[in-house]
Amino acid sequence: MLAQNAPGADFIQHVPNGIFPPRGEVRLPRNGARPTLVMSARLSAQKGVDIAILAMRLLQQYGPGARDALPMLHLFGDGPDNDYVRALAENLGLAGTVVIHGNVPDAVHDVSATMART
Repeated sequence: MLAQNAPGADFIQHVPNGIFPPRGEVRLPRNGARPTLVMSARLSAQKGVDIAILAMRLLQQYGPGARDALPMLHLFGDGPDNDYVRALAENLGLAGTVVIHGNVPDAVHDVSATMART
């Protein structure tokens, strides 16, 4: 672990990811549909929603050649950074790539419906 010799290393604890990545080949949709990413979180600095949006911008700049091959990011949630998150997506030119649904009371069903449409 890189942090073993860092100051305060006694207080560092490794917490493994709770989701295991898929094994083998990851397949993109064949029907021309854009891959879909979904994030459900409170729109606040601690949740890193801005980092997800910045990652989408990097994909737009350096990812696959065709813009319609870029994934869509659907954000579900609300919070103190709502205006900032919306402005960030708009200012980065990601209006068609990042969709902010806001607070959705029954988000599980809306996420399922969003996934079914893509």
